[in-house]
Amino acid sequence: MNNLESYISTIDNNSAVVKGELYKLQNNKVKKAGLVARKALMAIIKSAHAMRKLIQADVAAMPIVKKNITPEKLKEMAAKRQITFNEKKAKRLAALKK
Repeated sequence: MNNLESYISTIDNNSAVVKGELYKLQNNKVKKAGLVARKALMAIIKSAHAMRKLIQADVAAMPIVKKNITPEKLKEMAAKRQITFNEKKAKRLAALKK
């Protein structure tokens, strides 16, 4: 998780740079401020992609938890789904008849 913390601090620093450069661009009409802000935004995007890859790798490494579902439980779940389906269908038909 150390890498994630460094990416987060990088994003924080670059977002502060972007805010400052946009302030310069709006108030002082400094033309190069836009280029610096764009460079900082690209660094933010790069860090976000790297963070996403790290998170995806962590998720892929997690063990898969399989639930032991009995056939009776499956039948109960199917019956509940059918009941809710019928209730929703009845509501739709009642709304159409109005």
